[in-house]
Amino acid sequence: RLVIKQNKTFFSKTGIPIFLSWKGRRQINKKYRRNMSFYLERPTNNFSNDITKGLGSGGGTVTYTALQFAYYLGANPVILFGIDHNFKFEGNPSSIAKAQGEDVNHFDPNYFKNGTMWGLPDMLRMEAGYERVKLFFENKQRKIYDASVGGQLNIFDKIDLKKASNILNEAMGLNKKNSIKNLKYT
Repeated sequence: RLVIKQNKTFFSKTGIPIFLSWKGRRQINKKYRRNMSFYLERPTNNFSNDITKGLGSGGGTVTYTALQFAYYLGANPVILFGIDHNFKFEGNPSSIAKAQGEDVNHFDPNYFKNGTMWGLPDMLRMEAGYERVKLFFENKQRKIYDASVGGQLNIFDKIDLKKASNILNEAMGLNKKNSIKNLKYT
């Protein structure tokens, strides 16, 4: 809920679809809630294959939640990007701390600006969650790849960006002329 509280202005004003935990709804002014979708977060580690019945919350990372959405929506394969899984911090995992100095844990040194409160990662909890996700996908003959450059997560099969691009082109029915590299976003 800390992330919802810290980003409530963005969540309230953006035009992109927003999905937030029902538990965090009170962080958002009522007049903006109609532009959002809320999901039920169940107090269980279990991976949910039906998000209409709630999501397991025991993965220790928002990626765990996103992968439950991806599964429910039928994504196969799933390709992860930007999962560094490499944090330097002092303090107890899952506790709240104040960022000091430049952020060395994210792609932008101002990701958590000096003085910003942030939840310290619980790497073991995250890895256990990723293992559950992997087993769930594989039991249904579905695949997750990790195309993170320099990422330290060693749960999913690693692929480079060229292979990720090829997989996406194939999944989207694109050829070399109309490859994902040539798409224009508006």
